[in-house]
Amino acid sequence: MEHQHYYTDDWSSGSTTHWKVCYYCKEVNQDTVANHTFGDWTETKPATTTEEGLKERTCSVCEYTQEETIPVHTHDVHDKAWKYDDTNHWQECSCGEKLNVANHAYGEWRVTKPATETEAGSRERDCTVCDYVQTETIPMLEHEHSYGDWQKDKTQHWKECRCGEKTEVGNHTFGDWTITKEPTTTETGSRERTCSTCNYKDRETLPVHKHSHNNKWEKDDAQHWRLCSCGEKFDIADHSFDNWTITKEPTTTETGSRERTCSICKYTQTETLPVHTHDVHDEAWKYDETQHWQECSCGEKLNVANHTYGDWKVTKEATETEAGSRERDCTVCEYVQVEIIPEIGHEHGIHDETWKYDKTQHWQECSCGERLNVANHIYGDWKVTKEATETEEGSRERGCAVCEYVQTEAIPAAGTGEPTDSTDPTDSSDSQGQQDPSGDTGIPQTGDSSDMALWIGLMLASCGGVLGMLLYRRKKAAAGK
Repeated sequence: MEHQHYYTDDWSSGSTTHWKVCYYCKEVNQDTVANHTFGDWTETKPATTTEEGLKERTCSVCEYTQEETIPVHTHDVHDKAWKYDDTNHWQECSCGEKLNVANHAYGEWRVTKPATETEAGSRERDCTVCDYVQTETIPMLEHEHSYGDWQKDKTQHWKECRCGEKTEVGNHTFGDWTITKEPTTTETGSRERTCSTCNYKDRETLPVHKHSHNNKWEKDDAQHWRLCSCGEKFDIADHSFDNWTITKEPTTTETGSRERTCSICKYTQTETLPVHTHDVHDEAWKYDETQHWQECSCGEKLNVANHTYGDWKVTKEATETEAGSRERDCTVCEYVQVEIIPEIGHEHGIHDETWKYDKTQHWQECSCGERLNVANHIYGDWKVTKEATETEEGSRERGCAVCEYVQTEAIPAAGTGEPTDSTDPTDSSDSQGQQDPSGDTGIPQTGDSSDMALWIGLMLASCGGVLGMLLYRRKKAAAGK
């Protein structure tokens, strides 16, 4: 018998698809079959030059986790362009590792400015591998320089000989800016910084202040905000956290941990999960064919017990040709036990009071077609229906005392012989369907005691048949009450 499918909330899954199955017959619900919906890959173990790494992603529907291996990292030139400093040049791998590191390989010097007695010259040479150009000063021709105090402009400072030769030329080395006047929203301000070498003061005007901020969020444990350069906070709000993610499951002996991230500023809040104590996570009962239980949040089964059933309820009555069914509910959970009621055994009974018959017997029939009360005909006396003459046959008949069968016989013309049964010319049986070797027609003769005994036997058999029929009818009537 077909059952109504019951699909649980749990998903089954393979490497590419997920689906739901019937709790009872395990049939796949084709309407739920679908490809996994994966999120982004998460690197769980970075690859190194000696070990493979790992990454994984999870289906957002059935929580199936797909894992892939990240191959061992092999250094390779990520950018053909050479990078360099004053000493070396190199190329870089995608991981940031420096490859092909080497000292510069210089060509010949080129004089870019000849030296004089009053001015230094300069020369340069190129690295033959990268784009680095080394520059060098050619000192003035021999001259005894005498340098005074620091000279300076907006960008550099130096000391200068009377011949005009400069020494210790360098860019200013400024300290931090010092606000000398704070700007307001209506007036400009000012700031200055001092070169630590020559004491040159660099001054700047600070524009009228307009509140502004970049897109960077500042945050603490409770809130986030954007910060103006003047220190004023904008867009202050409490964190907007997504759902907690368990980073370590607690056990019954160790604490766990979980975290959640603000969807705006990406602040991550962490919490310790206490040592796990089993407790009913969902009041709804789960069940199978034998037991029911409730579940702890960790999946442990609690309050496991056998079903406690109520009374049976017949859902389909059994008949003589079809099985029925009945069911009963567990009084604790929603499990319903279903049971087949076998077909009712057939008890023969007279379907029609009318007797059926053939030339030899009569009977009654059950509704299933079985014959009941089968017996040979019990005949009464012959009745002449047509007298025989010297030239024409006559006829006679006798009826069965139980059914409506009538046996007929021909009476031969006078002097031609014994009567013959016209019902069946080939049938020479007596009234009980037995062959009479003497050819006697069954009519008792005066003084024939054997025929008298036969008739007495026929009468007793007839009474027995009638009595049996009456008893059967009483039994049937009593059964119908």
